[in-house]
Amino acid sequence: MRLRLPVAAGAALALGAVLALSATAQRSPAATSPGPGGAAPQGIHKIQHVIMIMQENRSFDSYFGVYPGAAGIPMKGGVPAACVPDPMAGDCVKPFVMHKDSSQGGPHTNTASARDIDHGKMDGFIAEAESRCGPSTGPCKALDVMGYHTGTDIPNYWAYAKNFVLDDMMFESDHSWSLPSHLALTSGWSAVCRSQNPMSCASSTALCHSVIR
Repeated sequence: MRLRLPVAAGAALALGAVLALSATAQRSPAATSPGPGGAAPQGIHKIQHVIMIMQENRSFDSYFGVYPGAAGIPMKGGVPAACVPDPMAGDCVKPFVMHKDSSQGGPHTNTASARDIDHGKMDGFIAEAESRCGPSTGPCKALDVMGYHTGTDIPNYWAYAKNFVLDDMMFESDHSWSLPSHLALTSGWSAVCRSQNPMSCASSTALCHSVIR
C-alpha cells in the first residue's frame, strides 16, 4: 500500500510534516541577461532564488495528494485506492476530501511516526490517532488524518506548485514534532546540548530541548 497522506505526526514525517516547495525564479530580464563574458546564463546559473516553505502538521498528500501529475494518493478510476484500518470501527477508511480549515491530527512523536509507517505498510495512522482519544479529549476525530484538500481549498499553494517547482518525492529528515523538524531543516541535525561546546550535543527528538545561552 503506497500511502503517505495522514496528518498524523506534527511537522513530522511525511504525515504531519514538512511541506517543502523549492522555487526557481521565473524568466525575467535579469535571469537571462548576458553574464560577464557576454553569454546568457546556462543551466543552474539561471536560478535566481530558492524559497523553502515549511508547513506544520501537514503532509504532502493532505495538500497535494490529488494535484495533477503529482505522485500523491494512489487512485483507481478516480477514487482513492488505499484503505487504512480503523481498529475502533473494525473496518478501513479511504482518503476523503476535507474542505475544513481546521482538522485534528495525530500524535506528534517519533514513536508514533514509526507505528504509523508500520515497517512500510503505511497502515497505522488511524490507530495512532485513536490511541489518544478518551473521555477527556471529547469527540474522537481520528479519521481526520485521512482527509485531503483540493485546489479550491488552498489556491495559493496550488499556484506555487503550478508556477514554480513541486517536490513530490521530498521527505522529512526528522520523524518527530515541529521543533526538531525545523532544526533538521536548517542545520541537518536535531540535537540537545549540555553547553555551548558543540561536542556536548547529542541527537534528540524529545518534546523539550535545553536552551544554552
